[in-house]
Amino acid sequence: MKMLRYFFYLLIAVALLSLAAMNSQAVTLHYYWGEWVLPLSLFIFFVLCLGCFLGLLLSLGPLLKLRKERSQWRRQAKNAEKP
Repeated sequence: MKMLRYFFYLLIAVALLSLAAMNSQAVTLHYYWGEWVLPLSLFIFFVLCLGCFLGLLLSLGPLLKLRKERSQWRRQAKNAEKP
C-alpha cells in the first residue's frame, strides 16, 4: 500500500513537472519600483505559496481565540469538580 502511495506521488510530481516545462514562457510582473521577469510556472507557484501563507495567517486569530476559550472551559470544569 505504501508503494502505491509513493507511485501516486511520483505520478503527480511528473505531471506537475511536465506542466511546468510546457509553460516556461516568461511573464513580466510590473510593480511600483520596477519589474520582475520569471517563468509562468514559477509565478503560479509563488502566488500559490502566498495564498497559503495568507490563509494560514488569517486563520491564526480565530484559532488562538478558540484555544483560549477551551482553556477557560477546562479551568472552569476543574474548579467545578473540586468539593
